[in-house]
Amino acid sequence: CYQQFKVSITLLIMASALPLQTQRTFVIILRTTGLLSLLGSSWIVAEILSDRRNKLKLTYHRFLLGMSISDAAASLFWFLSSWCVPVGTWWKAAGNAATCRMQAFFTRFTITTALYNASLSL
Repeated sequence: CYQQFKVSITLLIMASALPLQTQRTFVIILRTTGLLSLLGSSWIVAEILSDRRNKLKLTYHRFLLGMSISDAAASLFWFLSSWCVPVGTWWKAAGNAATCRMQAFFTRFTITTALYNASLSL
């Protein structure tokens, strides 16, 4: 865990050397796409749960529900982007080391989303 944290800090230091305009662009893109993905995933979850008695009988809908929940979790933290990063390291940063680690944990759900997507394609 320490090694992963050390790599994350190194990448963060390298990223903080980017020009301010580039940092702003990254943050705006992350927040826009994160919000759109969160809204879409939440809609799919609501749609499946609105008729859960019939839809959850099918394996397809259960996989889609799992994928949408994991994508919503990851999308939320992509939306939060720089707010979770330690203050002074990135544009609009407002977090600390704990919020940064929390964000890193939840953005790992992106992998879960890809695995659910692969399962749906079989």
